[in-house]
Amino acid sequence: TSSSRERAGILYRQLTLADGKERVEILQRHADLAEDKAEKLELYGRALEHTSSSRERAGILSRQLKLADGTERVEILQRHADLAEDKAEKIEVFRKLLSCVEGDDNRLRIQEEIQKLTKPSATAVLQQLVSPKPMEAAEDALLHFFENELKNNRQHLTDHNPIDKILGRQREQESLLVMIEACSGSGKSLCAADYFLRNKHRAVYFLFGYQQNLPIYNAVQPLTNVMNRAIDFDIALHHVKAVHECQLPTKVGEQLDIMKLELLSDHDPREWHLLGIIGFLLEQQETVQPTTLAAACKWEWKGEKPVVLLDEAIPPDPKSTRIVAGAARLVFIRRLLTAARIHLITLGTNALIMTYDTISQASDASRGLKHVGMVCISHLALPPFKPSRKVQDELERHFPHVKVAELNPWLAKLLAEALENMRATRGPANRLRMAGKQALERVRECKTLSEYSLYAVFQSATLSELSQAQLSQSFARLNLWNASLPERGSEGTHITLRYDETEEVIVTQEGKIVKHLKTSFLPPWDDPVAFAVCAGGGRPWGQKSALSVLQDICEEAHAHDPTALDAFKRDGNKLESFIAVILELASWSEPESLLSTLALHVGIPDNRSVDVVLGSLKEAGLKNRTAKMLMVAFRNLVPILKQHEPNATFSGVMGYLRRTKDSERCDAKANALSGFLVECKNWKSFPLSKLQEVLKLLTTRKMIVNRKEQLPPIVVLAVSCLPPGSSPIVDALDSCTGKWVVLHLSAPGWICSHVARTGSGIPEEARTLIVIEVGSATRPFNAFGIEPPEELPGQDEADDYSPFSESTEDE
Repeated sequence: TSSSRERAGILYRQLTLADGKERVEILQRHADLAEDKAEKLELYGRALEHTSSSRERAGILSRQLKLADGTERVEILQRHADLAEDKAEKIEVFRKLLSCVEGDDNRLRIQEEIQKLTKPSATAVLQQLVSPKPMEAAEDALLHFFENELKNNRQHLTDHNPIDKILGRQREQESLLVMIEACSGSGKSLCAADYFLRNKHRAVYFLFGYQQNLPIYNAVQPLTNVMNRAIDFDIALHHVKAVHECQLPTKVGEQLDIMKLELLSDHDPREWHLLGIIGFLLEQQETVQPTTLAAACKWEWKGEKPVVLLDEAIPPDPKSTRIVAGAARLVFIRRLLTAARIHLITLGTNALIMTYDTISQASDASRGLKHVGMVCISHLALPPFKPSRKVQDELERHFPHVKVAELNPWLAKLLAEALENMRATRGPANRLRMAGKQALERVRECKTLSEYSLYAVFQSATLSELSQAQLSQSFARLNLWNASLPERGSEGTHITLRYDETEEVIVTQEGKIVKHLKTSFLPPWDDPVAFAVCAGGGRPWGQKSALSVLQDICEEAHAHDPTALDAFKRDGNKLESFIAVILELASWSEPESLLSTLALHVGIPDNRSVDVVLGSLKEAGLKNRTAKMLMVAFRNLVPILKQHEPNATFSGVMGYLRRTKDSERCDAKANALSGFLVECKNWKSFPLSKLQEVLKLLTTRKMIVNRKEQLPPIVVLAVSCLPPGSSPIVDALDSCTGKWVVLHLSAPGWICSHVARTGSGIPEEARTLIVIEVGSATRPFNAFGIEPPEELPGQDEADDYSPFSESTEDE
């Protein structure tokens, strides 16, 4: 028949009688005979619905694409993609669709679909990662590491390992969370690796993150890779569920709310790749297939629950644009493992505050957190430092009064090795500063230090409380105790945490709220090693100036950066604190670089050596005496407080600078083998008459140096600006008696001059006046500038008391 109406009637009767494959053949025959394109496409489409053969679908698709064009082709291909059952068939259809579709968004969507289909399954990826036997590889690499690094000290580490003690005391606890919170180099990772090697049938050790540049971390890299990949897959699965439920973040960088994930161990049917990998590695199951919480809860090894040791548990920068940010990822791991009755031991630096401050406490409690045993330990629970005889001798040679066992093991070892390398350097003080510079370079290869933390190290407020962020950003220590410290390694160093249902917060036994815990640095006489390393030879930020760092601090403090806030809030009078910091830093530079380092930190480019700057002094003896005076007074200075001054014993290799805040008629005093006084005037204008009065009273002040009261050989005056004139300092010294070498630092650089004034009772040798002019428009000091008082004494509180005030020290 040539009638389409007759063909339709015949088709209807045929389809009524036929089924399955017969229907497909009938519809294709009718489509071949149809003369109208629309009729042909419709019949082929009907045939497609009745076939289950990929070969028949491919034939129908070929015929359809010959007939169709434009939008018709896209619709046909999308229909075939929906019906395709085989992965290869779907990929082939999508690739054809990619060549037909218009619009970048549509092409991108199709490319993503192809990428999903071509990726291997999660189980296949994990199986490939465990094929090289990562547990055995980690064991061999760690044994090799210990043999090279610890030699005969492995037993000392095992005997003092706090992990064994905690797990032994908490044996009855169904689910245990242990947080080891200590700065880098304290020995956390050594303890974890030691425990793992002795308990490899029960424990898994890996890093929170894929790559860290340290030998001990490289040893467990295969384990780190497979564990993190399993975590990625589990989070991705939750991500897919969120997409389906339209819960995706609306902005780049916004966290996916994985914290709303409910984990019900007894009834939860979901399977988790992380649990599957742990079960496989600990021989609790034969494959890497994901498993349920209920199955994981039954795992045991000789009656003991599995243990996961999670190292470097430091959430990355919160500004990260990852959809699941570090803190959320860390909390997800904690929730999953504790729900599975797996003991989790996190080794971090500020994971404690990150996981309990950024996440709702009430939300945690609703998921059973209050039923999880929680213990926190810090550096006092970790094994004491036991150096080799060689390292011990090197440290005691420079610091005979220091308890070597209490030092940071990593820093002490790095500094001792650097000191050994510096044997050819003349003088123990110079050897120490150069070794500190080399050690800081080694530290930076393995760890990122906050610029703001390094600045705070040299403030007197270092000895006060700081934020928990200093644990990860520097070498501070966590303050867990109210009163006297417990004996190192004793049971008192293990702090049990509990959930306070009334306040809905996590607290310590003594009632301290976890997120309010603080840190601090050990004082420099107890831990001179950390200060020597952080000084970095006077230039801890390379060629970046302390002024630039301070300006960054002032900006970031408003953005609530915790390390910037530490430096900002405790800075007091900005100019006084800044000058104290740069004098200390410059004292750690090589003697010949003292003045150029001072200039660098004020933001003034002047790379001339001390010898060149003093070149204008005609008398050779005067030049040599001044250079020696500078070297003796500026000797590796560190900050201390007045009440700690009697403890400040540094054996000649270090000195100290103490902020007096005008209580002793000046702003600061330095004391090494020789000393100097410091006065700062942040005045918008500085008349010559006021400068004369300041210099007259400052240069007649006496100080105690080596138990003797004497006029200090060096006086430092820092100002925002000087009176106008060609030589205001020389003019102001008209009111002072004696011989003076004047070193004036201003925008052009250092200017050296010699001034001699007659008078009785003056020292025969010239003293040195160092004047640092920071500039009246320099931030942040310009915001605090004031006019000098009309009458003395008395002064605006922004500059504290006058150095010539008669007020008492109590006042």
